[in-house]
Amino acid sequence: MKKNIKKEKGTLIIELTISGEEWKKEVTKAENKLIKEVKVKGFRKGQADPKIAKKMIDPYDAYKVALDASLDKHYSTLGNDLAKENVISKPNIEYIKASESEGVIKVTAVLYPEIKLPKLETLKSKRKAVKVTKADIKAELDNFQKQLMESKVFTDESKKVEKGDIVNLNFKGSINGKEFEGGSAEGYDLEIGSKSFIDNFEDQLIGLKTGDKKDVKVTFPVDYQVEEYRNKKAVFAIEILSIKSQKPLVGKELKERLNMFGFDSMEHLETEAERLIKKDRFKKENDTFRKLIIDEIANNKESKIDVPAALIETEAKHIWTQLEEQLKKNKMTVKQYLKQIGKTKEAIFEEQIIPEAKQRLVDTLIISEIARLAKIDIDEKEMEEILKKQAKEAKIPFEQYKEVAKDRMETLKINEIHDRVLEYLAKKTS
Repeated sequence: MKKNIKKEKGTLIIELTISGEEWKKEVTKAENKLIKEVKVKGFRKGQADPKIAKKMIDPYDAYKVALDASLDKHYSTLGNDLAKENVISKPNIEYIKASESEGVIKVTAVLYPEIKLPKLETLKSKRKAVKVTKADIKAELDNFQKQLMESKVFTDESKKVEKGDIVNLNFKGSINGKEFEGGSAEGYDLEIGSKSFIDNFEDQLIGLKTGDKKDVKVTFPVDYQVEEYRNKKAVFAIEILSIKSQKPLVGKELKERLNMFGFDSMEHLETEAERLIKKDRFKKENDTFRKLIIDEIANNKESKIDVPAALIETEAKHIWTQLEEQLKKNKMTVKQYLKQIGKTKEAIFEEQIIPEAKQRLVDTLIISEIARLAKIDIDEKEMEEILKKQAKEAKIPFEQYKEVAKDRMETLKINEIHDRVLEYLAKKTS
């Protein structure tokens, strides 16, 4: 076996040439294997005269089997050669020659590109601190409060509308005696006191009972979104269909409802509300910081990031496949899509997909390079702890969560590394 290794345009190329006695033996073994599969009329499968059966074999089928066997035989050697180099793509294997005298296997893999980054301490992008006020927590608790209410629907006249009730009603609005667009509805649920409707519309319903009808007179605000209705007087003919009262749960009933949502007490709910608000805001701020600092690094005059053409091509194909899948979900063909936007596939690749692919790869390479330089990685034990934390937050038994997550382990690991790189950058630029 002869091996030739070279590097061209960011790609590692390994060619294995199998010739001489080694190739002859592999071809002979391949022919003998195929002879057993040949069917000759008048003979059982594999029982025909080998000389007759051999004539029925396509030589190139034998060469293909011989190349498969040669690849298996030398695969560990190829693995060692790839391990010595810093490759960032899966190896691509091709059979580029197969003849009576030799077989040639070509293995290519994209090499990690040359990357130079600026001094991280000099970067100007900063991650802002996340704050959660008591007002923020109160607003979140007010939204959740609806889940902690005791409701009862009244369809008779025994209940009068009060603030906080949800009234189901029909209404028909008119301006100067003429109905207007968007001013009518049937079976509409309106929470009294929510200020969902203009002027004092909701206040005028207080005291009414199921079955009551009334003309509610209001004036549109001067800054109303529909210009022609601004500052106009309107009359809404309403009919109350039912009233749903809502009263806060207390005591044992409140505790049972809180337990149903996984909370031990109102204090526990408040603590969890604060944590979730903080988590959500931190994610948004982190996403903003990531974009700002990665863009700053990419555009820094000291940066050098040579993205291999082979990687861009692969990523572009991936983006196109995602687009095709999305079109399929929307029940649209590629041909219909191209006609709709008035562009060719080639134009979309040139104007959108190739630039997007390059940008994605630049972002990924910057993060990867910082992780490499800062020695940021996650071992199996750490990954286990991360999964335990996620399972606890999701309120799912660990083993069950682990089973569900097993197909996403690599993605979860990459996301965690990216988060740690952002923490590293935040400290460097603080």
